[in-house]
Amino acid sequence: MHKHHSALTIRDLKAPPTTELARRLADLKSWDLEALCKEWQRLFRNKVPLNLPQYILRGMIAYRLQANALGDLDSNYIKYLNQVADHHHEYSRDTPE
Repeated sequence: MHKHHSALTIRDLKAPPTTELARRLADLKSWDLEALCKEWQRLFRNKVPLNLPQYILRGMIAYRLQANALGDLDSNYIKYLNQVADHHHEYSRDTPE
């Protein structure tokens, strides 16, 4: 199990952001499910969704760590991606199998 770390921000880093971030991301590979769930709750302030595979859990945690350290997507990009996903979902639902 991993030691609990506070939120990673650029101001708090002693090493360059990419060095510290790379170390944290590499550490994720060795975390067990319990450690991943605790980190998820810390980062997202919510319980882990049921039946979420560990590889997706690790990927989402890695994304959030990177976004916290280096900056998240611009809100316009997020809106655009949500529109694309909604359109894809509607298209998939309307397409006969």
